[in-house]
Amino acid sequence: MPTINAIIIPGLGGRYPLYERALWHWHKYKIATTVFYINWEDGEDYESKADALSQLIDHLSRSGTPLILIGVSAGASAALNAYVTHKQVNAVVTVCGFTNIEYLDQIQMNRRSPAFVQSVQRLSSTLTKLTSEDKKHILSMTAYADRTVNNKASYLPGVTSRKILAAGHIIGITSALLFYGRFIRKWFDELAKEEVSN
Repeated sequence: MPTINAIIIPGLGGRYPLYERALWHWHKYKIATTVFYINWEDGEDYESKADALSQLIDHLSRSGTPLILIGVSAGASAALNAYVTHKQVNAVVTVCGFTNIEYLDQIQMNRRSPAFVQSVQRLSSTLTKLTSEDKKHILSMTAYADRTVNNKASYLPGVTSRKILAAGHIIGITSALLFYGRFIRKWFDELAKEEVSN
């Protein structure tokens, strides 16, 4: 089983060291993880964050190792935006991801994180560019009873969807990071096999 690279893009609130601890065992599934410190609430605009993510994607893809992006909560918008502009990204996984601008209070959120608002605004255009083939490479994972990012706010039409066996936003994210590494690896391997057979 060859190794794949995974860039994890967290949501609001940071907690980056906790992400790294939760992901330590993914190496057992031959997934080399890198947590991208996006720092949504530092006052910088979205473009500067997208540029930094782009540099990381370029760096990790130089080896030719398959690369996936895992966008968590607010990070889902950044992951999907990067997927459309970087052909070296093989797949995207969203975890309790906020993807529907209709359910975002832009005025209130702009006080907390203008960059996140800008990212979701960009995503509205990004989603119109996704082809049916692109959507085959997207996995949307959502939790039950998520009141922070509900089913409508995380809905991505035409992609593969999977329910996390957990209730609530934080518990859903934690469960995905702790217990779904093997599932994500299996999904990606099946996707790769299907491409080879075609």
